[in-house]
Amino acid sequence: MIPIVAIVGLKRHLFGRSADPERDGRPDRLRVLTSLAAGVGTLVVLIWPFGLSIWAPAQPTHGLIDRFISAANLYKGLTINAFNLWRNAWSGMGDTITWGCDAPSLPPPETQSCVGGAGVAFTLGSMPVSWQLVGAVLFGVAALIAYWQIARRDDAEGLLFGALVLAVAFFALPTRVHERYVYYCVPLATVLAVQEPRWWIAWAVMSVVATAEMLSHLWVGPSPGSFAVSGLLAAAAVCMLPWALAAIAARPTEHVES
Repeated sequence: MIPIVAIVGLKRHLFGRSADPERDGRPDRLRVLTSLAAGVGTLVVLIWPFGLSIWAPAQPTHGLIDRFISAANLYKGLTINAFNLWRNAWSGMGDTITWGCDAPSLPPPETQSCVGGAGVAFTLGSMPVSWQLVGAVLFGVAALIAYWQIARRDDAEGLLFGALVLAVAFFALPTRVHERYVYYCVPLATVLAVQEPRWWIAWAVMSVVATAEMLSHLWVGPSPGSFAVSGLLAAAAVCMLPWALAAIAARPTEHVES
């Protein structure tokens, strides 16, 4: 979400441009600096009681960035119970017993579980490209499209569009995604569905997927029926991303009053 704040803040307050008529033509360059100082200052104050700093190369365990990296590497796999792009007939992720391999294991040998080419999508020359990198690139492309949408439409409706695309992409495309990541999609789709009927499709699909994820421990298992249902839910969630992008592309650049 930090890039969203940066894009909107720079467009409105540095360049004085906005799709919102009430904010267009009202630059306030000082606000860019005060907003940055307020954000960084609040973060430092909140993490200081826990003995953390934003970046601590001398003591990595006390650095917030290192904590994020460590958390991302704690659970490894194509999908950590999420019904997304990686739960399909080719990955074999039809149950929650195994998570699959999204990258080859690193030494020491006793911790290696993804060997023999597991986790490698393809090779470029002699360099193996992991599924983790493929998922990160896919999410990066979707994120750039969402940020472009926010840059062209920074009013309330445009921000909701971009935020929903980001939320769906963050759930559907990267590897190592937990089932709870889908929950961020539901409130955003709900607000859009209230404003415009066609967003009921996104709201309904993501609500069903979120409910199924929440109850997955009751019904997901190593059975053909479980694989079929979870696969259909994963396909539906992934299809919401191009559907949302198409809906966004059809919107005018500027907000039009009715």
